[in-house]
This record gives sequence, C-alpha cells and structure tokens, in this order.
Amino acid sequence: MVDYIVADFKKGRVALDESIGAMIVCDSAAQAREVDAQLNRLAAYTHALVLHDEGTKQDRKDIQEDFKKGNIDILVVYNMLLTGFDAPRLKRLYFGRKLKDHNLLQAITRVNRPYKNNRYGYVIDFADIK
Repeated sequence: MVDYIVADFKKGRVALDESIGAMIVCDSAAQAREVDAQLNRLAAYTHALVLHDEGTKQDRKDIQEDFKKGNIDILVVYNMLLTGFDAPRLKRLYFGRKLKDHNLLQAITRVNRPYKNNRYGYVIDFADIK
C-alpha cells in the first residue's frame, strides 16, 4: 500500500502542484506506525505520524503547523485530524480504514478546500468504503 501511495503522490504532485500534501488514514495505531516505518524505509517524502498517544499536544500542534507551511509532505493518522483540520494544501487523502456517516463526510471535506488552481482534492480508497 505504501509503495502505491508514494508513486501515486508523486504523480499527483506532477499533475497538480509540487506543494500539495497528503494524509494516510490508517485502520489502527499499529498500522499507522507500520506505514510510518515504511515511509522511513522509502525516504521519498517528509512525513509525520500523528497519534493521540504519541508526543504531547504541543508536538501534535507543531506537526499540524509544519504541514500547513509545507514542511511536511504526508501525515499518517489513525483517529486524529479527520475533523476540523483545515489545511488547503491537503489534496490527496488515502483511506486505509473504513469510515461511516458523519466521520466519512468530515474526512472527505479535508481535501475539499480551494488551493491555488486546485478546486478539489482526491480520495484514494484502500478500505472499499461503500
């Protein structure tokens, strides 16, 4: 999955804008840690792991600000930043987890912010959400 994401993100940046960012929504904290480890292995893009039980609240705020400024390319999350996180450069959202109802709608709207010439974002679904 991570190999596909890195290749797809690269294509997305070429097609859209080199400054866009991505978020990978994982099915568990363990999966998020493994995705983070695989991104470290590939060393293709800057990334950060955002979990409720890792780091301090200030650390998580700093990561969010760094992403918004373009210092981090990809965020790896489990239950964080799916609602209320407003970063217009977030244009690729990778679902490795099934979400439903309000949570799904809120997560999808993360990529629906105007940014430069990009009026909408892309959702890539590995979880087979129906």
